[in-house]
Amino acid sequence: MLRFKGLIGNINRKYSKDINKLRNKNRYLLSESANGPVCGKVSTDRNMACIAVLISAVILVVSGCSKKPDTGISQKTDGAEMGSFINDAAASVAPSNGADGKTDEMDNNDLLNKNIMDNIYGYQGEYEDMKESYTNPIDSIHEDAWYDYGTGDPFVMRYNGYYYLYMSTRDNEVGIKCFSSRDLVNWHYEGLCADEDVTKGAYAPEVTYYNGKFYMYSSPAGNGHYVFESDSPMGPFKVITHNLGFSIDGSVFIDDDGKWYFYHAGDKGIVAHEMTSPSDIEAGGKTVGAYMNGWTEGSMVIKHDGRYYITYTGNHVLSKGYRIDYGVGDSPTDFTAADTNPLLLHTMSEPYGIGHSSSVKGPDLDSYYIVYHTLVGRAMEGMPKREMNIDRIVFDGDEMDVLGPTMSEQPIPSMPDIYGYFNGKADDESSPNNGNDSENVEMIINGSSEDAWRISDSLIITRDEHEADFTAEYNICMRSGAESAVYFSYTDEDNYGSLTVSEEDQTVAVTIAKDGVKVADIFELKGSFGEEVMLTSNQAFQVEVSDGRGQVYMNDRLLGEFDCPLGGGHIAVSGGEARVNYGFVGVSNAVKGSSANDYPKPLPGTIHASHASYVDEKGAEYRVNLAEKGSYDMTVSYSSDKDMMLTLYIDGEPLTGHELLLEACNEEAQAKYAILRGIELPEGLHDIRLGYDAGNAEDAAFSLGDISFGKHEDVSALTVSYDSILDESVYSDGGWKIADGTMSVRAGSAAAKRLYGSEYMGDYSFKCRMSIDGDKGSAGVLFRASDPALGGPGDDSLLGTAFVRGYYLDIWKGKVYLQKLNYGQKSLAEADIISPGQDGVYDIEVKLTANLIEISVNGDKLISYIDNDRPFMNGMAGIRSLGASPVVEELSISPN
Repeated sequence: MLRFKGLIGNINRKYSKDINKLRNKNRYLLSESANGPVCGKVSTDRNMACIAVLISAVILVVSGCSKKPDTGISQKTDGAEMGSFINDAAASVAPSNGADGKTDEMDNNDLLNKNIMDNIYGYQGEYEDMKESYTNPIDSIHEDAWYDYGTGDPFVMRYNGYYYLYMSTRDNEVGIKCFSSRDLVNWHYEGLCADEDVTKGAYAPEVTYYNGKFYMYSSPAGNGHYVFESDSPMGPFKVITHNLGFSIDGSVFIDDDGKWYFYHAGDKGIVAHEMTSPSDIEAGGKTVGAYMNGWTEGSMVIKHDGRYYITYTGNHVLSKGYRIDYGVGDSPTDFTAADTNPLLLHTMSEPYGIGHSSSVKGPDLDSYYIVYHTLVGRAMEGMPKREMNIDRIVFDGDEMDVLGPTMSEQPIPSMPDIYGYFNGKADDESSPNNGNDSENVEMIINGSSEDAWRISDSLIITRDEHEADFTAEYNICMRSGAESAVYFSYTDEDNYGSLTVSEEDQTVAVTIAKDGVKVADIFELKGSFGEEVMLTSNQAFQVEVSDGRGQVYMNDRLLGEFDCPLGGGHIAVSGGEARVNYGFVGVSNAVKGSSANDYPKPLPGTIHASHASYVDEKGAEYRVNLAEKGSYDMTVSYSSDKDMMLTLYIDGEPLTGHELLLEACNEEAQAKYAILRGIELPEGLHDIRLGYDAGNAEDAAFSLGDISFGKHEDVSALTVSYDSILDESVYSDGGWKIADGTMSVRAGSAAAKRLYGSEYMGDYSFKCRMSIDGDKGSAGVLFRASDPALGGPGDDSLLGTAFVRGYYLDIWKGKVYLQKLNYGQKSLAEADIISPGQDGVYDIEVKLTANLIEISVNGDKLISYIDNDRPFMNGMAGIRSLGASPVVEELSISPN
């Protein structure tokens, strides 16, 4: 029996739907629905007019349909009565005949949904060609972005099931643009959401929702911060403060306890301040540990599964080495930079200049996506031109990772398994059923409205059941003094879960009925600044259930935990005497990031072992999305007390001749790496299986770590001849000169890098002869190098000294130092030079075999080092100088 120890996480043991079924074809309702309803508010005459058009259209399509009688159910009905009512309501619309279980004639609700889909939802002129997949950069905003400036510093907020996008304003323009979307890919331009004079050149606007108001924070051309307020995410936003000062890129985070924090850029790292109101920021502030050894900007904080994550950006907006890092913390003001940084970086080709991101929950209620810009050039006035990109965020324990940056076609972010948009108006006394009558509701399951929900005058319930582990969200807006209840995991009148929100008590009651026995947990709502939660404005309540334990949230802020021994069931919402308005409602059969298991991992890239779509005692399977057909190298991290044979399968077929022996780890080694080079893989969506065989070994203890796929390129022999200034380098910075058969650093050049070969080279030997004046600095060789860049606003080679991924052998004062560079520097090994070269001449040889690095100087083998900590397995080779004046006479690369 093969005993697995390390495949941790929520592993689905069944295949998900085909990815094409996950690509939901989402369309928009006219005006009100496309813009996203705002509870109790209609901010513009245009929206009011469009609502009128929508209502008129619905009246036309349902004219002649008789209404069902009002059941008269009260929102304060207890669980047992509610359960009985759900049964009665479901029975009243259940199929009555037909071999396929469907009625021969649609009831009024079926007919209503069909007419809404056919006459409103299904026909949308400009939305007829909705994208079902996407390729970065996102092109649906391109036409309406700022001319010759693009989409810089993109910020996306999620509210009531919709997304709203804001971006920096071109320096000589006034106004802040706003876009809306349901899926993060298909965007609709909403116009200017703010147009006051202080929005000229508005930098990095961000929006936060609180108690019925939307607060925007932006810095006009970097000159302090202003706070704006609006009743709608689409504006109009009006200034409500004087200039508050502080540096650029203001961002707000609200913690579970209701406390607010304001973050901004700084030359010593990101700075955080507590807030005493949405428009008041305390002076002072503290750096939070988010620092990139220089100017650091573009921060955002989220909280996931009890941990705080901050993303931030460094270097310079016009640099190819602009990049995103992240940190993890136990509080919103203390973070530790991740060992795996940079989070997003790419320099050798497009996309480059990756930075200034925001992170947002995905449409499926379980995933997260990062939204960031990339540099595409400069405007005529010298300003940066940027475009917006999105990629999937995944979590593995405390580790945060981005499946990107992607440049190939990716699946559109998935919608929930069942979801709906209620479009009534809570403040309309004459609105039947509290604004939630069936004439103003749109319900969809997997992209189709058919049979998703059953609607009665006072209850809307899903026909399909959600699974035992799930995430649900209910957007609720109530009248003063009302109570509102929603339901989950309902199976019958004795088994269900309910969530009752009370404005008067400022509580949420979670009731679990199991075999007729009810247990209630009461959780206090947590307002901010000593204020009550305004339940007469829209508030989003979320329920997450995993392994029999539940958590309840308000606006993604944790309120408390409860036992939930119910399994799967239905979700439902109800109206009645309380006059409650519902907005977006949805449920997904995923929780705490488990949707990552079935998400197709983009390759080239890294797959976390815990994100398998299927696992058994013989191996694990992963859904992948290969950017192109070609040759790949696969690196596997593992731990095993026995030798293991790995076999790679594509769509169930073994790749003959590509078996890989995973040697047992010794007692000291906690993990090992093995690489399989030159695997031919097809383009597109596929299942990759890693099958393991321990032979006759009994009870083998095996743990799988990350699996990485990179492009493969055979190593071609290369000898550099320094008889021309046009040598064969593929990257160079600093000052170099070539003369008399040698290459050297120009006088006055503080730092320099020069690289040869290909970033896809794997196992090779690299040789060079180098003369170094040891009193004037250090110099040495780079190998397995990728993503080199310069630093700072002026593309300074000194500031970019460590701006490369790879290894560096430094020669300094009679010793050699092996270092690992990853936009930072880490020492791995060192040794004394045994045979010093005459007149400071060193013959250097580096031999690379998988993660084994062997280094010889002047014929003496000095270092043999195995890197078992995310080793670099591919990359270029070359020279680096820091304050020295090296002279290179010979340089060559050859395959092992």
